[in-house]
Order: sequence, then structure tokens, then C-alpha cells
Amino acid sequence: MRAMFDLEFFLKEYFPKIFRDPFGHHHKKYIANVQEIILRDGKQAIAMPRGSGKSSVAKGSVPYCFGYGFRRSVVIVPATADDVREFIDDIKTMLTSPHFVDDFPEIGWPLQQLNGSAHLSRGQTFFGRPTAIQWQSLRLKMPDIPGSAGDIAHQG
Repeated sequence: MRAMFDLEFFLKEYFPKIFRDPFGHHHKKYIANVQEIILRDGKQAIAMPRGSGKSSVAKGSVPYCFGYGFRRSVVIVPATADDVREFIDDIKTMLTSPHFVDDFPEIGWPLQQLNGSAHLSRGQTFFGRPTAIQWQSLRLKMPDIPGSAGDIAHQG
């Protein structure tokens, strides 16, 4: 339950291979700002120097948003289409990681069952109802399962 209102803890707990080093003061401030935006339904652009970890935190905040139902959708605006693909691929890996799937099976398990294949999403059902997952290179739509909703989309 601690992770629900502590993005910093969530990142370390669910993605320890990515967030293995202690967070510095500027990271903690950035993470707190991102969490505030998420919890208060805010919208804000945040600038930090290249290589400072802002992309990793942004990626890790997406499973946080969907896992706890703080957001139904997230729009990602990296510089290039290749950057979008990398973001989406990294988020797919996070959403299907064993620890995330264990604690958020309504999201992670249907995604994990696709084994990375967009084709398998078309016929996937949950108790006879289509999950309506979209598992594409520029768009992810979370499983349509009661209690779980989300959509990661690149608009552009």
C-alpha cells in the first residue's frame, strides 16, 4: 500500500534493475513533481538536463498511473517516432514484469499472455468478453477489464 502514494518507492520496488542507484536531490524533486501532477490531475512540461533520468521516471510512472487507477490515459511526447517506439517498448516490459503482474494481474496478466504479439490481442477474451488490447509500436491500450483501464497513445 505504501507504493500507492509514494512514486519513488514504487519505482524502486517494481523496477529495481532500472532504479538501482539512490535518487539524488534533483531526482527526488522531479519524482515528487511528477507524483503531484499524477495525483492532482495536472498537466505540466518538466525540463531537466539530458541523461538525468527523466525518461526513466516518466516511463516508470505509466504503470504507476494504470496500476492504481490514477489515470485512464497518458500521452507521450518524445522528440521522434523512434523515441516513441523505445518508450512504448520499455513500458511494455515494465507492464509485463513479474512483480508488476503479481500485484496488478488485471493489467499485467492479459498483456503478458500476448508474448509480445499484437496478433494475439485480437482474439483475447476475459470471461468471454474481448479484452480490446492494442499492443502496437506507437499505441498501447490496456485491457478492457472491470477495474482496469488505461490507454497510452502517441498523438502526432
